[in-house]
Amino acid sequence: MAFDGTGWQRAYAAAIERLAFEAAAKCVHAYDPDTYIDAVAASIFHPDVKTEIVGIFMKNIRDFINKELDLGLEIEMTRYGGAYARGGAVYGRVKPHVSDAEIVERIRRLMVFRCGGVPTFAIDFEGRFLIEWLLECIEVADSGDVDHYPEGDCALAIAERLQESGVVLGCLRKALRQDELNRRLSDPVAVAFEQKHRARKQYF
Repeated sequence: MAFDGTGWQRAYAAAIERLAFEAAAKCVHAYDPDTYIDAVAASIFHPDVKTEIVGIFMKNIRDFINKELDLGLEIEMTRYGGAYARGGAVYGRVKPHVSDAEIVERIRRLMVFRCGGVPTFAIDFEGRFLIEWLLECIEVADSGDVDHYPEGDCALAIAERLQESGVVLGCLRKALRQDELNRRLSDPVAVAFEQKHRARKQYF
């Protein structure tokens, strides 16, 4: 499954800013906001925490699809690859407990019931990522308009619920290396040097 600017990524940036605000409140030295953000970002090992967050995100997507279509879908995520604000992709295995033909038939029935017809892209999922295709079909069905163009609303809504629940912030708070953050903020001279060489994108 591919991602492009989904809500969990925005929640990720917001959580970094929240942790930076907390660090500023405790710090004995006064720095500009970007310095605190950089220090927090550099004190987290991002590959692990992003994988954890996306894993939770995928479990929520699985539960949502199973609730809508009763597929008994299983998702085993093996890894997440992606760069902050530039999308990414989940790699793993998807195992539905019904046949491909039954999946297509359930989508057909859902579309006809809610939209009165079936859009061309929903006739089958050949050449498509199954999870993306299912989410797009559910989005169109929810709109009640067979001509609706899917824009990732289902995945975005799931990600926003995760943000509201505090899951993303909790994962980042747990991953923050407090001793490393304290070291980075303890020396104003070193901070002044790093301000000249900011590269926040390398962290997240």
